[in-house]
Amino acid sequence: MDKTKWTPTVFDFCVEFGRQMILCGANLERVQVEIDRIAHAYEIEDHSLYLLSSFLSMAGREKDGTYVSREVSIPPMNIHLDRLKRLNSMYYRVIEETPPPEILMKWLEEAKDAKEYPWWVVNLAQIAALCCVAMMFGGRISEVISMIFIVFGLQVLIQLMKWPGLDRIVVNATLMFAATTMGYFIFTDYSLNFPIILITASIMLIPGIPMVNAARNLLCGNEMNGILQVFKVTIETLSLAAGIVIAIWLFDIPGVMQNVVVDGPTSALYLIVLSFLVSFFNGITFKITPRDLFFAGIGGALSRVVLILVPAATRNPLLIATIAALVAASYAEILANKRSTPSTYFIYPSILPMIPGGSFYYAIIGIYSGDRAMFLLNGKECLLTLCGMSIGFVLSSIIAHYIRKVRHTHLTIDRAVK
Repeated sequence: MDKTKWTPTVFDFCVEFGRQMILCGANLERVQVEIDRIAHAYEIEDHSLYLLSSFLSMAGREKDGTYVSREVSIPPMNIHLDRLKRLNSMYYRVIEETPPPEILMKWLEEAKDAKEYPWWVVNLAQIAALCCVAMMFGGRISEVISMIFIVFGLQVLIQLMKWPGLDRIVVNATLMFAATTMGYFIFTDYSLNFPIILITASIMLIPGIPMVNAARNLLCGNEMNGILQVFKVTIETLSLAAGIVIAIWLFDIPGVMQNVVVDGPTSALYLIVLSFLVSFFNGITFKITPRDLFFAGIGGALSRVVLILVPAATRNPLLIATIAALVAASYAEILANKRSTPSTYFIYPSILPMIPGGSFYYAIIGIYSGDRAMFLLNGKECLLTLCGMSIGFVLSSIIAHYIRKVRHTHLTIDRAVK
């Protein structure tokens, strides 16, 4: 095939490849680098790429002076880490082999054809993960059983609200209203620890991964997308708070919200095992292959070890979260290098045990009850924890990047000497 005619075909491949990567959960800087390298491999030097989490545009000029451009919209992220792993492996294959452009789309379709867990397995895994979260906050068997019914109800609502295509803000507010309502009526019948139920439900719905990705984009040079994502996840998080407050106001829920103390287990081993299980089951919901689920669970356990040990030296939530995220992300980077996967593959499952559901919940209760001190204390802790998680993940990526760069330089020098 004439190289001057490669550009349109390669552009078609690049934009669809980038679209699928972002849809599956890849961070933007990784997609940017990989598309740039594919274009370079096919000798398309004069090109530009504009990325948002919802939009991708690529333009360039062929050797005969003809301009080529492609634009695609990107649906909301639907994390599928096995597909992301396959797409990443295909990318390395394209770079190494530089196949004829006409077969690139075939390779892409093959990479997208990842195995799926049955829907009921994914739903059960999410229920199991959140039951473990409830136990981490001190939930008894009665709270765990209640969470099974509540999470199942939320899963049904999520599927129903997909049909009319409602905005995420409306969906979040509706889901949190439903969780609060179900939790309250179960509470009044069985005297459950109501805060544990709502904290666990909020962890299911808080956009933790988009928050981390938003901060990561801000710190890694994608400022425009980072600002848009920060605004988006902030509104979505506030919609969760609105759902809680509307249910409290509508049903005139009394002071059970702030009077019941959340007192989690004190056994370090118990918490570590629960964190392992949370990340293990979360790996299923993110569609990690069965052989990698154990390693995903280890990431959650490592982050819990840090969350247990570091507070002995400092009570600063920013520092605690940064160190926990740095350890979990460094583990993910090392494992990704050994198993030829993107680090995201092991980072995402480890996030759930770190999400500050408790401080988010009590910040909302502070707003509702007019307790300014409660709101400021818990709101600050929630914000600092999320920022610390983002900083830890970014630091790990930067360190890994420079290690790979130094290693590549040494290999290049060794080959030149030989």
